[in-house]
Amino acid sequence: MANDHHPTPTGASTAPAGEPICLVFHVSGRLRAACVDRSAAELFVLNTYDPNTFEIVELPLLDSGAARQAGLALLRRSLTSLAPQVVDSSDPAAIEEKVRTLWRERTGTDWADVAPPPLPDIDLDALGCGLQRDYLRESEWHRYADTRTGWLASNGGYCVVLPGRRELWICGDTFLPAAGQGENMMVRNSFVLDDGTTRTTYTGSVGADGQRADMIPAPGPDESGQPRWYRPSAGLATTDDTELVVFAHRQVATGTGIADSAFTGTALARFTLPDLTLIEVTDLHPGPIQWGAAAQRHGEYTLVFGVEDLGADKWLHLARVPDAQLADPEAKWEFWQGERWSADSADSVRLLHGVANEFGVLPVPERNGGGWVLLTHDTREPFSPDIVSYRAAQPWGPWTSPTLVYRTPETTSSVVTCNAKPHPGIWTGRAGDVLVNYSVNHRDLAQADSTTCRWRWLRVPLTTLIGDRQPH
Repeated sequence: MANDHHPTPTGASTAPAGEPICLVFHVSGRLRAACVDRSAAELFVLNTYDPNTFEIVELPLLDSGAARQAGLALLRRSLTSLAPQVVDSSDPAAIEEKVRTLWRERTGTDWADVAPPPLPDIDLDALGCGLQRDYLRESEWHRYADTRTGWLASNGGYCVVLPGRRELWICGDTFLPAAGQGENMMVRNSFVLDDGTTRTTYTGSVGADGQRADMIPAPGPDESGQPRWYRPSAGLATTDDTELVVFAHRQVATGTGIADSAFTGTALARFTLPDLTLIEVTDLHPGPIQWGAAAQRHGEYTLVFGVEDLGADKWLHLARVPDAQLADPEAKWEFWQGERWSADSADSVRLLHGVANEFGVLPVPERNGGGWVLLTHDTREPFSPDIVSYRAAQPWGPWTSPTLVYRTPETTSSVVTCNAKPHPGIWTGRAGDVLVNYSVNHRDLAQADSTTCRWRWLRVPLTTLIGDRQPH
């Protein structure tokens, strides 16, 4: 489906000015951050976090000066509105004096005799596996949503790292601010471009009623008049960085509810880079496999992982396409049939049970033993809160038994978490960590809202994903 569809950015925004004072300091070989809440006249340190009033950030200090500067740059990028100040000192008295000076400068009053609490001596490497919630990144997305200039919340959350370390986030069902004072609107897919300073939301065109179209335009109703749309999956840039390729799963409505839909085939959506203008959307394989649930380059090929979704049971499949033909709808795909590659998609075999509809696969460096790791929500039990990893010597397996990586605390009788995926191309602030996000939603999707349904973020050591298992 060719289209003269042009992206419509909904506005770029940096974080609004904040009330707190952020102080970044260096103590015991690590970067610490503290925040002074003016109204409470207190100093909070380390991992205290309240997204409604203030933010606390912790970043490790790596060995090199360049790494330290990178950490400071990340803080400055994220907390510009909080005017961070830097103190390079391991002397608590010097830190306290800096805080008091900042307080006087910003408020015009003395801090009386309120002393900051003692600085805890916390070694992150000693905290279990070292996995951490990435509150810094969560707060960045909260602040962007609070500007109401674009993205408010979504599921999905695939990322393509573009030249200049720009992050292009591929979003599924997306809440956007409605025109005027109306309720929030929703589109079925959108993009958010993060250039390191600002975030900009891209959708399709805007109708006369103010409703925005999907970034990957809907294909129109089916033969019986039921609405159809695309649920986006993994994306990649072509090797020459001139096109963005996004795998998209065509859905058709089976009822009136937001979740009443069925998968009917995989398509390939192509966009120009860097301006994100749609080139075309082309149907690929009409079979039951949702291709593009994950994608990873490997040698001269792009490995395309798929999901056979039977409801309670979901199975992993694997195909490949020559890297140079990634954007070619006529490319000759091959499918893993258990012992070799086959040109017939019907030969594709099941490789692993219990994957989610969205997940991630990444190669393991040779220094860590090589092979592959697959990270997914565990779907062997309905509504499981568990994020698990598998390891294999080859991308087609055999895969090891699962290792529990994280149990999501948001999961309740009414809230579900799903579709965890890793983003190895994004710097987390700590060497050896992998950024992971997952989606949160209401089990009754009719109750979905723009505050609950925001991604949660983790920094997970690669060694935790690998575990102590040896690939076969």
